[in-house]
Amino acid sequence: MPDIRNTEKFRQFAAELRKQCAEQDVTLMAGKAADLLAAQIEQLAEEHGETAQEVLDKYLTPTAIPTFVEAIVKALTISREVGDTVEPITLDVTGAGRTIAALGMIMKLTTEELGRPGNHSDALSVAADGASAVFGLGAILRDAEPGEPLTLGGPDLVRARRVLHRAIEHLGDGTWRCPCDEPHVIDEFCRLQTGIVRELGILGGWAGGFHEPPADQR
Repeated sequence: MPDIRNTEKFRQFAAELRKQCAEQDVTLMAGKAADLLAAQIEQLAEEHGETAQEVLDKYLTPTAIPTFVEAIVKALTISREVGDTVEPITLDVTGAGRTIAALGMIMKLTTEELGRPGNHSDALSVAADGASAVFGLGAILRDAEPGEPLTLGGPDLVRARRVLHRAIEHLGDGTWRCPCDEPHVIDEFCRLQTGIVRELGILGGWAGGFHEPPADQR
């Protein structure tokens, strides 16, 4: 099946999406605009039982772009508000390294999901959040003095926690294929999920469910 991203109509819509977002003081990189547009098309295709190309041809008109822009601006505004109020956490280098490794592993899982038929919109979203969180952690490590504790907060902390949460959920309910070689039991964490829960604890998060204790009690 041809990739809709290679079509002229898709590229034109992605460019217009970037333009109209910029008019609302929201800057999107070209790749991010394409990811958001592709995710929306994928979701609509699943809802309507049609192919992505059919959705692109039938439903995406110039009048649809303002609706996309409104949703993006609203989502980013909420994300910023949450990021401004979340309490920062302190990490050492080992904790930061473990978090980056966990995020990288989850981004690898999302890449594998994108290679399979199905709804790719959520995998794209998790991958984008993971990349942003890794970049934020890398910047903190780059600027830190040797032996200095690292402070992580704001949107980067929110994104990192969100990525780990989503991975735990999707591996648990079978949305994503788990690469571990042990049998999966309902309401129990597998080895991979257990590892991600530990990394979430490093970030002061709590996976919840399955009688998992809060981070400060692990």
